Amino acid sequence: MTQKQLVDQLSLDLGISIKNRRPYAQEVFKHMDMDLLPRSSVDTLLGELYEWEGRLYRSKNQNLIGFLFSDAELKAMEKKLGAMVKVDAQVPVFEFTREHVLELGGAIPALFSIDLKGKINSTKELSIVVSDVTVVRLTNYQEPGISIHNALSKYAQGNSKGYRKNIKNDYVAEALFYAKSVELSLEKKAGQEVKLSFDANVKVEVEVDNSSTYKAKLSYKGNGAPFAAKMREGKKFLDRY
Repeated sequence: MTQKQLVDQLSLDLGISIKNRRPYAQEVFKHMDMDLLPRSSVDTLLGELYEWEGRLYRSKNQNLIGFLFSDAELKAMEKKLGAMVKVDAQVPVFEFTREHVLELGGAIPALFSIDLKGKINSTKELSIVVSDVTVVRLTNYQEPGISIHNALSKYAQGNSKGYRKNIKNDYVAEALFYAKSVELSLEKKAGQEVKLSFDANVKVEVEVDNSSTYKAKLSYKGNGAPFAAKMREGKKFLDRY
């Protein structure tokens, strides 16, 4: 689908009008039923377990497969998850506006570890535009989703205590979203100090960098980390399939 078709579909599904602007991050996240990850890394895999803390999901630094497979099976399953092919997520180019970035405290760790420090609330303009979004997800019709589903069914039946403690009341990442490209634009007052930092694995193509304006296009040098996920409650994860 073209960018216009994607935007038109988003507008139709959400019942909103989008004219002469890009879709906002909040709109895309609602449309795609995905949540911004406060932090992630290149080894974050499908099946990551999260808990809800206030306004954000926090990783438990555990993965579903760690409870479901023996040591001998675990390495093979980890390899399968890591090798899953990312596909076009059919997400339109969207924007984190100045207001949204300020709401997030100037930091979007999971998105190229972007971190803005200084008097960012005094900036004139601030925009982070995300494009080329891909996704990888667990399904009930292909591996390794089938094996994980079968193993989870056995685990829930044979170790009900462990299931309740480790999985049932938390959330499972059933889809992970990645961004290949991000463009950051910042307009500040002359002399205003605003420091930007990025993940060490990010390639920065600076277009403009002077006392009042900063514009850069960012991209990962190698494999990137997911910036968002689609979550499913542990107790509903089996029902999903």
